[in-house]
Amino acid sequence: MGPENEECTMDRLEGYRQALLEADIEPEEILIAKGDWTAKSGSQATQRLLVSGKSFSAIFAQNDRMAMGAIRALREAGMRVPQDISVIGYDDIPLASYFDPPPHNDPATRGRVWPMRGTVSHQSRSKSRSYP
Repeated sequence: MGPENEECTMDRLEGYRQALLEADIEPEEILIAKGDWTAKSGSQATQRLLVSGKSFSAIFAQNDRMAMGAIRALREAGMRVPQDISVIGYDDIPLASYFDPPPHNDPATRGRVWPMRGTVSHQSRSKSRSYP
């Protein structure tokens, strides 16, 4: 997650928790890693998740830069995106279209989804979208 003092961080965190609850999945605080919007913090947060020993199948990064850092950390750990772990970014920055694998972009939610193996629900204050 991004800096706690920013409203959008808390909105996105609430959306993440709500989507899990709607899918009958109990949110686990150990799977919420803090960052600062940078690719480096996304990489570091992902490394912390990997060494935690907790199993997970997807990462919801609160922005595209953190998602790119997460993908790098996963690859350095020998994992493949999206075959092993799915990654969801957010903010629709132009640079994301140059990343490998390229994300699927849903302009309606301004979110970027690196191809998913299952279904993830994104919940905002006013809209709910599902990504195949």
